[in-house]
Amino acid sequence: MRALRTSHEGTPDFSWMPDSRHVVVAIKTSREAATQLWMADTRSQERHALTSGTTTSISPVVSPDGRRIAFTELTRIFDVLSVDLATAAVHPLVLTERDESMPAWASKKPALAFVTDRNGPQELWLHVDGSPDRPLVTARDFPPDTTQWFMGPALSPEADRVVYTRVETQGGGAHLWISALAGGAPVPLTNDSVSTEYPGSWSPDGNWFAYLSMRNDHWSLMKAKASGQAVPIAVKADADRTNDAVPCWSLAGDWIVYGENLYSPDGATVKSLGSHKSAAYVFAPDGKRVYGMRADGDKELLFSVDIATGQEKIVGDAGKNFRPASNLNPAIRFSMAPDGKSFVYSAPRSSSNLWILEGFGGKAGFFARLGLR
Repeated sequence: MRALRTSHEGTPDFSWMPDSRHVVVAIKTSREAATQLWMADTRSQERHALTSGTTTSISPVVSPDGRRIAFTELTRIFDVLSVDLATAAVHPLVLTERDESMPAWASKKPALAFVTDRNGPQELWLHVDGSPDRPLVTARDFPPDTTQWFMGPALSPEADRVVYTRVETQGGGAHLWISALAGGAPVPLTNDSVSTEYPGSWSPDGNWFAYLSMRNDHWSLMKAKASGQAVPIAVKADADRTNDAVPCWSLAGDWIVYGENLYSPDGATVKSLGSHKSAAYVFAPDGKRVYGMRADGDKELLFSVDIATGQEKIVGDAGKNFRPASNLNPAIRFSMAPDGKSFVYSAPRSSSNLWILEGFGGKAGFFARLGLR
């Protein structure tokens, strides 16, 4: 059916009406929209929305008399969580009924950047305790209809700048940009217009930015001056991508952790952490340990690894419901709070409910509008 074709998903869920002409189908009308139920006429190819909103409606089943539709409503949203490094206790830091993901603290200021769809499209927002959350960077900062997604914002140590990946529409690529919190036009972080650039981490002095780059299916750990339009420098070419994490630069300045390895910022030294299978790593404020989280059956273990000895210490179970994840990847980041007592990350919160839809149309209303006599 031509009227039901979309470029946003594969074959949709559907269920026929008793007249064998109309069909209830679950489709997305845009990349940003949630899947909703539509009534479609297979002859005229017209369609009409039966459900709307930000939750996902799937698996429609029409009753034999055509008067009711059973369907499943799915909710999967991301929250910004904080885990205590002493107890492994997790509590929500930013929690609404919309997505909040890919958070990052400024290392010297109590300011947090994250990605959210509170206004519909993805935007970068700022969270500061005691103040309302507000947008930092939106699609309006770029030419119209050129921005598809934002990924992995990273605030500078003094929270005066933010670096992030912007994914362009129509196959335009993904590149790092830098914006000033005081305002002004975004500037490309590097002069590399060919490689795909993914999120990363600031150096503790705020002069450099370490990030992931992909060219010709080869991943590299790179760094660039945080001046805008900088020349990229390889820290480690052909770096193995072992998970969905982004690099993290030690506050002590001596190491960059990526995957299960530590790299000196000049790329001269590589040190293995061993195989701990963490979703990501973050350095303790003194740079002597890294913290990680990994799945262990029905547990989500918070642990530390001593960099000098490689010894692992289990802190506790954060809970399987708080397993780190990101809605875009690679973008999983553990970001240390300025006080050094916790770090933030994002995790999904899911639920499903079965609903019955009634009173959705008849000959005098909906079907008449579709031309059914």
